[in-house]
Amino acid sequence: MKLRIIGIIVFLLGVQHFLFAQVGTLQTDSIQGKRYDFDKQSENSESIIVKKTKKHSPKRASIYEAIVPGLGHIYNKKYWHVPITYTAFGIATFFIIDNGKKYKKYRDAYADFSQYLRFLKQEPQFPLPIPEPTSQRFRKVLDIDYLRLDDKQLESIQRAFKNNKDGFRRYRDISYISFVAVYILNVLWANVDAHFFDYDVSEDLSLHIQPNLIITEQYRQGLGVNLVLKF
Repeated sequence: MKLRIIGIIVFLLGVQHFLFAQVGTLQTDSIQGKRYDFDKQSENSESIIVKKTKKHSPKRASIYEAIVPGLGHIYNKKYWHVPITYTAFGIATFFIIDNGKKYKKYRDAYADFSQYLRFLKQEPQFPLPIPEPTSQRFRKVLDIDYLRLDDKQLESIQRAFKNNKDGFRRYRDISYISFVAVYILNVLWANVDAHFFDYDVSEDLSLHIQPNLIITEQYRQGLGVNLVLKF
């Protein structure tokens, strides 16, 4: 009887040991399976490519604007800057052409009048008399009877031709400088706009007024107003 009881106990202990071994194996397999999935997910995560946003380039905007005026503003998506740019270039070009024409007119008038003045002032006993110049472009500027004028009046006219010639030459040179200045400032304008292209400016601009409870150092209470500016 005792041997039968001992046999049953040994049998039950063997069955219990077998069941625990099976459960442990199942848990180990399930953990390993999870680890395999984790490793697989980590491998997949390493293959993900992070796409970076392309930053707006001030250098590229400056180069575009230097090559073709207005192209840098188009790159910055400031399309309304293009007509302003070409208006400035057009004004500078107009003054270059206009002052250049006036300078050439007074330059030719001064040169021809100087020759004509030598003809008028020559002495009668001069061995080789100076013939009257055929080129009299000064008459396009001032067409009068110069034979009735005295020497002071003729010299005054000659001085006026010279002053106008020098003045319009100076204006023409300033117009060229203005054209170059417009070109340089336009490139700088495109560069500055490109720097502020990615600048985040919120459109939510609001002012909030709200009451506030104030406690002083003497622990006294008072009422105040808070101004909150949100931008």
